[in-house]
Amino acid sequence: REAYVLAIVVDPNTTRRLFFDTQTGLLLREQTTTRTMLAPLPDQVDFEDYRDVDGIKLPFIIRTSDAAPYSTTTRRFTEIKHNVAVDDNIFNLVAAPQ
Repeated sequence: REAYVLAIVVDPNTTRRLFFDTQTGLLLREQTTTRTMLAPLPDQVDFEDYRDVDGIKLPFIIRTSDAAPYSTTTRRFTEIKHNVAVDDNIFNLVAAPQ
């Protein structure tokens, strides 16, 4: 797809590029490159399958990858809701056995 690319220099070692679809204006990809002493480290996030949720377009598929082939992940959402009450107890962590 054709995209507008916005390049942002975060700091002297980090550059971020945002790719926006020229037809929809939606974010398609975010690439971050961090310079290190050994080599540049790339990090990429792809956004797909945008759907309307309460009037807001959200990606239902998010893919992340970097230079290591084993660290690629894909998140697929089946449902996204806004302003849903969450029980505070789900944040209580169980202590690890001694």
